[in-house]
Amino acid sequence: MDDASATSLFRVLQESLSNVIQHANAKHVTVALTRNTNQLILKISDGGVGIHSVQDLKMAALGLESMKERIH
Repeated sequence: MDDASATSLFRVLQESLSNVIQHANAKHVTVALTRNTNQLILKISDGGVGIHSVQDLKMAALGLESMKERIH
């Protein structure tokens, strides 16, 4: 993996964990990084409260869109 890709992946992980801390009220977080032939898969899951309102959904969508753009 080149440096730019590694930095992007790190930033997405960093943003994800920041969101968990700020919004999820989670007691635990699981991070998994796996690779298959053509893909690198970063999976982040938590036991947080989830999204409760339309405003929360809009904010989450913006954050997810930002992470998606960084990955591309």
